[in-house]
Amino acid sequence: MLKRSSRQHESLSDKIYRFRGVILVISIPLLLISFVLFLMPTTTTSRSGAFQQYPLVHRKASPHSQSRTYAVIFDAGSSGSRVHVFCFDSDLNLVHIGKDLELFLQTKPGLSAYPTEPQQAAESLLPLLDKAENVVPADLRRKTPVKVGATAGLRALGIDASDRILQAVKNFLKVKSTLKSKPEWVTVLDGTQEGAFQWKSSPCQMGGGVWG
Repeated sequence: MLKRSSRQHESLSDKIYRFRGVILVISIPLLLISFVLFLMPTTTTSRSGAFQQYPLVHRKASPHSQSRTYAVIFDAGSSGSRVHVFCFDSDLNLVHIGKDLELFLQTKPGLSAYPTEPQQAAESLLPLLDKAENVVPADLRRKTPVKVGATAGLRALGIDASDRILQAVKNFLKVKSTLKSKPEWVTVLDGTQEGAFQWKSSPCQMGGGVWG
């Protein structure tokens, strides 16, 4: 009886703390989806020449598409590396890749497992890159952006080691990838939620459109 009474008087902050693990698991994929939708070309030109953002609520899954756009996102975590490939039609509706709304693959270990071998760290992404590129039509690969966001594992190595690995990944994408890459699209995320939101919004700061 006492236990039930204490639960009834439990505050909202206490409930959030008690279920923080569940909330985190749910929020991470939602943040990733939001990021991809946000970074895709989402602007239209009005008569006055100003840009207007296309509302996210209008986006939906589309079974067919004649004009498609792809985005490739690497999530380089401490336990392993993951790649997400998303496809959009001309109205920015998600287009199925096979039976799913995205291609998702992962491999272990992560980049941080190679603190003194930056080239090997970069090469560890090759199996994921090959699978991601095979999904994107050959004629669209040069237009398809690829971004790499590393998290806590790489930050823990220190600035020198993490910088060497990041540079190796940049060189790796430049030489080995047929996708569109830029040095500034390979970065270490700064913090957990803060980093997720910065990573989601940062492509909009790149010149020449959402992805430049």
